[in-house]
Amino acid sequence: MIKPSNSASQGTQDHDSKTWVEWVEYAKAIGIVLVVVGHTLRGLADTPAAVPGGGLADAWIYAFHMPLFFYLSGLFLERSCAQVGSSGGLRHFILSKARRILWPYVVWTVIQESFRSAAGVSESPLVDLWRIAFQPVMQFWFLYVLFAISALYAVWRKFGLRWPGFVITALALYFAVNLGIPLGSWGIPYQIALYAPYVAIGVLVSQSRNPFECSGRSLATLVVVASGGYAAVLAAAWTGWGGAPGAVLPVALAGIAASVALAVVLSRTSCLSWLSVLGRNSLEIFVAHTIFSAAFRQGLFVIDIRSPWVHLAGGILSGLAGPLALIWLCRRMRFRYLFGWPSRLPQHTR
Repeated sequence: MIKPSNSASQGTQDHDSKTWVEWVEYAKAIGIVLVVVGHTLRGLADTPAAVPGGGLADAWIYAFHMPLFFYLSGLFLERSCAQVGSSGGLRHFILSKARRILWPYVVWTVIQESFRSAAGVSESPLVDLWRIAFQPVMQFWFLYVLFAISALYAVWRKFGLRWPGFVITALALYFAVNLGIPLGSWGIPYQIALYAPYVAIGVLVSQSRNPFECSGRSLATLVVVASGGYAAVLAAAWTGWGGAPGAVLPVALAGIAASVALAVVLSRTSCLSWLSVLGRNSLEIFVAHTIFSAAFRQGLFVIDIRSPWVHLAGGILSGLAGPLALIWLCRRMRFRYLFGWPSRLPQHTR
């Protein structure tokens, strides 16, 4: 990034940085709401409360919502790696990411699988949980892959390699996997190859001359981008071209562009300002929401409520409100170990 050399420029940058962070929080909120909606729809798919049109909605959501999170992480990755080349810099970076990403990965995999085992729906016995060292369970693959990509980028920078080379390498791996070139029998390298391009594009955008430029676009332009991008993803989902999650780069990028445009609109108009709370707590909601949504779903079935819309609305609300209530409770009890390992190290935006 270009650093301004005078106080006026510094003031402009501070304002732009604030605007950027604000829309990023809204973008994360959009992403986490889609995560909860998607998992709620899938939880109802094979039940008497299956939502009409749920298959199309599922295809639309999964075409871009996880690439969106990888892209947003990439926006701050180069800044996080600023000191990687210094003595202890790589260790500092890895420990920071482990505290923020790997700790909740382990804790919440154990918590979720314990609940699933008690309910009799777990596919593996609890004694096999050690396998999460190389085989993530359910939605927790995201944290595993995000940590792996972040660590690989840090190592890349540690060896003095520049970010443009990482962007080129990530895109090359993506096309290699989509062309059928094998990367071995372990599934994680394939997931890294599919999602690393979105991190790389985030890094690319963060290093552009003015990464805050979209915040200066007119509201009309942003609305057109948002509606057009989401419509393009819907068309791809309708025709079956959306493909596997993350596998169709143009479709995912259309969804990312639409989400960014919508996030900027929300941040500039202060519309639905409560969404920023969801964005700031997106990781906590991500790891905890399925427990609350599943409990709500099973509770409704126990009392024989089968309305798809009651299940959908309640599942979404419980999946969002439940984790927020848990966060509040942990803060009241001053228990800081449920969603991350506390540290005095500087915390970077995830």
